[in-house]
Amino acid sequence: MRQPRPWLRKQTGTWYVCIDGEQHSLGKDKAEAHDEFHRLMTERTGVVRTTRLTVREIVTAYLDYVKANRAANTHKKYKHILTTFSASTAATLRPHALRPYHVQQCIDKHYSDRSTTYQADVITSIVAALNWGESMGLVTRNPIARMKKPRRNVRENYVPSEKWAELIAAASDDCFRDYLTVALSSGARPNELRTMQAGYLNGSRVIFPRLKSKGKTRQRVVYLDPISLGIVQRLAKQYPTGPLFRNREGEPWNRHSIKDRFRRLQTKWPGLCATVLRHSFTHQKLTSGVDSLTVAKLLGHVDTRMIATRYGHLEEAEEYLLEKAATGNPLAKPANGQAASGKP
Repeated sequence: MRQPRPWLRKQTGTWYVCIDGEQHSLGKDKAEAHDEFHRLMTERTGVVRTTRLTVREIVTAYLDYVKANRAANTHKKYKHILTTFSASTAATLRPHALRPYHVQQCIDKHYSDRSTTYQADVITSIVAALNWGESMGLVTRNPIARMKKPRRNVRENYVPSEKWAELIAAASDDCFRDYLTVALSSGARPNELRTMQAGYLNGSRVIFPRLKSKGKTRQRVVYLDPISLGIVQRLAKQYPTGPLFRNREGEPWNRHSIKDRFRRLQTKWPGLCATVLRHSFTHQKLTSGVDSLTVAKLLGHVDTRMIATRYGHLEEAEEYLLEKAATGNPLAKPANGQAASGKP
């Protein structure tokens, strides 16, 4: 077998070496490039060992990790996508030979009829598996890390804040009114409302344990305004154990019973569902002048990317915040009508 040797790319003045099918940049300084080359050759045994793993083996290892460390629903979603992707690739395909083309082939074959949002989730899941492999030292470099994703569908349905009281009044009983009020006022996820318990109440906050939170990576905190807090405190006394939100028979709400209740309201409120209430909370906060990072934290997001990419109805809020940010010029005249002089 031909031994790897450093070579200079004259166009850029950079030294490179190709080891076991992977190209490594060694830098522009010749002496430093050769030092890096010798380091890579010293570690070559480890490089060869890891690159012998196939994409299918990386995916299988990642799914084992997700099953042990993430929520059951997360594992279920990843398992479906990643096993489908694995089956669509050659059994001998290794990470260094993986290209965005292989991922696109899988999407075209299995998910062409799905929304662009779901197709973007497919790419995200596959990239996540390779990123994990890289972080674990099983992959030298993720070759699809920068694969472009289709634009996600934006969420445009929401209930304007001036219609909240009307919506709550349209509920058929007090139990569902409690649910609607806390959902609109807190921005809690539908699953969080179904699983909220008295033991999670801490002052004016509901703190879900890490293993009961989405993703199982950190605690989820839901902040309650005085109205929602009063409802939760009352339900906590009534139901000291188990879910707080229940129907008139004292049975906890589930996906089907909640969906049935929303169906009764959809004649007047088309498309209404539990998720729309969360979007309504988001819209109300942003149009009230709350900054997007604070709103993201209230929603339980790590950063503002979800708000920026998924909430299409927030253009109105964005316009409001931009106009507000453009005001307050320190050169403007003070309230007494005298122009600023610049002197203390």
